[in-house]
Amino acid sequence: LALTVLLAALTWMSTAILVNLSFYLRVPVDLVGFYETQYLTDIIRWRTHQPLYGEPLDNNSCVYTPLAQIVTSTLAELVGRANSIPTLRTISFGQVFVAAAFAAAGVDALVRHFLRAQSYAWRAVWIAASFLALLCVATDPVFNQNVHQLHPDALTLSLSTAAFWLCARDLRKPSLLNALAMAALPAVGFWAKQSLLIWGALFGAQLLLGGRARRRDFAVYAVVSIALLAASLTLLRSIGGPFTFFWTVDALARKHVTLSRSLGNLSGAGVYVALSLIAGFALAWRSRERVALVMWLGGMLLLCVEGYTSGFAYQSNHMGPGVMIASAWSLAALVWAWQGIAQVDDTRERGARFALAAAALVRDGVAMGDRIAGFLPNVPEAVIGMLGAAPLGATWTS
Repeated sequence: LALTVLLAALTWMSTAILVNLSFYLRVPVDLVGFYETQYLTDIIRWRTHQPLYGEPLDNNSCVYTPLAQIVTSTLAELVGRANSIPTLRTISFGQVFVAAAFAAAGVDALVRHFLRAQSYAWRAVWIAASFLALLCVATDPVFNQNVHQLHPDALTLSLSTAAFWLCARDLRKPSLLNALAMAALPAVGFWAKQSLLIWGALFGAQLLLGGRARRRDFAVYAVVSIALLAASLTLLRSIGGPFTFFWTVDALARKHVTLSRSLGNLSGAGVYVALSLIAGFALAWRSRERVALVMWLGGMLLLCVEGYTSGFAYQSNHMGPGVMIASAWSLAALVWAWQGIAQVDDTRERGARFALAAAALVRDGVAMGDRIAGFLPNVPEAVIGMLGAAPLGATWTS
């Protein structure tokens, strides 16, 4: 009943949020967010085969990399609505659902890993609840305030949660194929937002500390990731033009970080930080698994780095991916704890039913050494009868 109420509440909350945001998605001009005009300018340049980055004094260039614009434009052309701003905005916002799905899949992988041999009751319901809860986090008006606009944040969020899912999947079932997927993500991620390069280090740490069995995977990962990143940067330079790295690297590096602003944004995310700390202790720390600890600490490091870089500007949107991953860890701990409580409750219920069966047999005159025949098929009651007879010293057959 409690799980049903939780699912209903999350459904209502997420529906209310989507209805509210649908107004902004339908606005027919590029006035919903500060970056929308630049976003459309990049799309026009992409479609007309112009360099995406102009000279340093060109006021029509920006520090963001262009993957979100290219993906959104391509999908809009495929559905036959290439010049519709609401369509472009809706496609961009659709990446939020992808982000919630990847994060929910990561939660499921963590829960299955830490439950180990225990049963996972109501798994499908928990996946749905995780998806809805993370959809609410993905549209948080403080840390993800740009996802309903023409802005790279929605794609950045989906790639970050995909990285989280790869880490969780690697924790549960390590494989070379997963390591290769890890190697590709930073190279692709740089095209969405430069900060996603941090996943290269986080992936590498998780593979490197996975023990001797992962040394080959780490070596392959290192070689492939460097090769793919070099190819990615070369391709970006060919599309962006000669001033690509001025805008995407030099101009970004010249931005000034206001430490007080960074600390203020981190304190604003205090609830997410606290929940992630609790989850990390309940799951990673108590398990004493080195790889699990590295994965959790990597998520905390990501949140702290994003909090620092949020000091570049007056928004805390840089922290969106870190907040999503902290929330995913918190949900995994909640599901894990709930399963443990359910296991205890089931054990108590079974014990009570065995005791009731034994009492009923005593009332019927069953004593030590008696033989009992139960005319029953393979149903739970047959097992209950057998275990109720055992403490009395009676023999049960059915």
